[in-house]
Amino acid sequence: MDAKQIRELLPTYADGELDAERARHVEAALADSDELRAELERWRALRRCANRAIAGEPVPIDLIRRVRSAIRRRPSRTYRIAASFVAVAAALALVVVYWPRPDVSSTGAASGGSAVVAARPVSADRFVEIHDRCAITHKHDALTLAGKHARDADEKVTQAVGFPVRVPDLRSAGFVLAGGCTCFRVRDTRAAHLFYRAKSDPEQMLSYFVVDHPLTLENCTHCRSRCGTRHYEQVSVGDEVVLHWSERSHSFAIVGEMDVDRLDAIAGQVRTTLLLLDSPAVALVGE
Repeated sequence: MDAKQIRELLPTYADGELDAERARHVEAALADSDELRAELERWRALRRCANRAIAGEPVPIDLIRRVRSAIRRRPSRTYRIAASFVAVAAALALVVVYWPRPDVSSTGAASGGSAVVAARPVSADRFVEIHDRCAITHKHDALTLAGKHARDADEKVTQAVGFPVRVPDLRSAGFVLAGGCTCFRVRDTRAAHLFYRAKSDPEQMLSYFVVDHPLTLENCTHCRSRCGTRHYEQVSVGDEVVLHWSERSHSFAIVGEMDVDRLDAIAGQVRTTLLLLDSPAVALVGE
């Protein structure tokens, strides 16, 4: 296994999700390289920042300053690039934790009286219908994403729907990207529907939806769910479960025939992916 392959495996190794055989190769390389060990620690720092933002734990306010100071002390180009990723994550975590976030409601007003984008009602059945038809029955891969790595699919999906979409990499959760389409429609919204196939069972499918407008599930007054520190609208339609949430004026949903705890874990991975897409953090680091 060459150095490039080892570096590509470092993020997964940092998450503790690498299989035993490849982990041994990585550990052997780490034992012989101070540079690789430093890079591994930067990936771990990135993960800690992301986890803090998701959990709502305040990130030290001077974190960006300290990261920048470390970058200046270490002129190595590799170090500067990798450390910059940590700075982006730190800045983004600050945005997530401290940026004012009004409550989005169907009236279109925040609790403080400011106008916000009104959440549009949609039936959970609509998500399940697209999941059953496009993911399970027809494998409707209109975007030709099957077999692609998530990072290679970002640009294609973004071009298809007309707004930035980060395609989650769910391999560590046991799912591989199997296709995508734009069949989900709710009153002039734009949406991407991506579906994943379970590695252990080719017949088990998982759908992920991202919509360019906040939505709220109809008849969901008492269906709000709190999993850990995360909050969702949760609805069961037959054997399938819908987890839905809105953030940054977009809506997201995951649909699958599995228990809520497993869906929640997958949703956590999706939300970590979303942390890397927020432009205000990039602006902060670039100041």
